[in-house]
Amino acid sequence: MNIIWLEGSYFKRRLALLKILENFKNCDRFVCNGDCSFEYFLTQINTGDCFEENKLIVINDLPEFKNNKQTFNKKIKTVLSELPENVFVIFNGISSVKEKAIFSHIEKIGKVQKFQESLTSKEAPSWLKEKMADKKLEADFAVCSAIIELCGYDSSLGSIGADMLEIASERIRLYKSSSKNKIVTIEDVEACAFYHENFIIWDILNAIDDKNYEKCVKLTSKISLLDSDIYSAIIQMISVLMWRFRMLIFLKDNIFVHKDQNKAVSDISKLKKMKPIHSNNSRSMVIETYASGDNQGLPQPAWNGQPIQMAVNGFYGKSPILESYTRRDIYRILRAIEFANFHIKNCSSENKLLLLVDIIFMTACNVVDNKELKVLMDSYNE
Repeated sequence: MNIIWLEGSYFKRRLALLKILENFKNCDRFVCNGDCSFEYFLTQINTGDCFEENKLIVINDLPEFKNNKQTFNKKIKTVLSELPENVFVIFNGISSVKEKAIFSHIEKIGKVQKFQESLTSKEAPSWLKEKMADKKLEADFAVCSAIIELCGYDSSLGSIGADMLEIASERIRLYKSSSKNKIVTIEDVEACAFYHENFIIWDILNAIDDKNYEKCVKLTSKISLLDSDIYSAIIQMISVLMWRFRMLIFLKDNIFVHKDQNKAVSDISKLKKMKPIHSNNSRSMVIETYASGDNQGLPQPAWNGQPIQMAVNGFYGKSPILESYTRRDIYRILRAIEFANFHIKNCSSENKLLLLVDIIFMTACNVVDNKELKVLMDSYNE
């Protein structure tokens, strides 16, 4: 079989590719990274090294083609169908959804290997536990859950990423390599967690739940150190806060009306994520779909399973988030978030930007009452 299509998890693809390369040690090779013309690509397929019997071509990105896509697909399918017996082609990491025509053809004449790229919140802990065992480490459910929460989310997939967990488990393996104790603890996870903007934002949410105003302020300072574009970072944080507290108010109100927590969870799980689109002078909302991964092209939920379960049931020893807030608390917080979201567009200085964030934190952590909140909002407008 002369053609292989590798897709999915980077680490799994890399291992598969290394095994293939091992079998082609002494042969002519050509790697296409999308920076060559189609004509040159054809030349590489049809010509070989006079000293080598076989030729291996690895395609990480398709070659450039000047004509339309349909013509390109037709030509490349013809080339693959007429491939010389001594030429072997590997498609590595190319999306089968974006290149559906070529992929469908390879399914008929070659071999396809798709490696798991995303994990559900239910399967991720056991998957990670096995991964840690392969590295001679012992991790219980609480530890695996902590790794998943801190390091597992892959924004490009819109879900828990297998590669993200692979990186996290390898960091922990290196961290524990000098220790005889191979039992992984929550403290080990926190020491190894790679700090990025999503992690800081989730930490801020935890601080708000604990009504820890001082920690909220310190974490905001951390964002300003890690992100040179403080304006964009704050906008993203406010967006996450809006997303989070809208979920909480939906659950609170649904449970209040129907007296049924399971129905609330079922109802919120059906809601889809929306995004604005602009056309000429009009603006409308459409359902947002996954851009890549196993769910590519499918509608994204407004809230996925893990945040919902954390809200109603808690997570590895923590109380349900809903228990931290009354309906009145959530309404006050949403009012502060909406105030900040409205004024941030015309924010003229970093100090004013941080004041908007501070209004949210003071409200969420119950540092100010309604009268004091009104004074803060009025003073901002002056």
